[in-house]
Amino acid sequence: LLRGMFSLSFPKRKGIDLTKVPAAELVEEAIAYLRTHFPRLYHVLIAERDQLMAANLLHLGTQYPYIIAFVGAGHVKGMRKILAGLQKQEQ
Repeated sequence: LLRGMFSLSFPKRKGIDLTKVPAAELVEEAIAYLRTHFPRLYHVLIAERDQLMAANLLHLGTQYPYIIAFVGAGHVKGMRKILAGLQKQEQ
């Protein structure tokens, strides 16, 4: 479904290897496109998941001294922002 939406209206780029993490610029562009053209989809696929994963990491942080988390490139910026805001609230 997403592939079809992006292939119809998202500018085509050559040389994208989906087996590797895409460049930050491409991720930002795709997220901005999704947020603008499909806000509900963005909310469910990105924003809500960012919140949930950030909350889970904070909870795990109360149980373990170190945590290693692997998240999709599209979630890194949002989760960092959420975690930074939550840490400020705790201080």
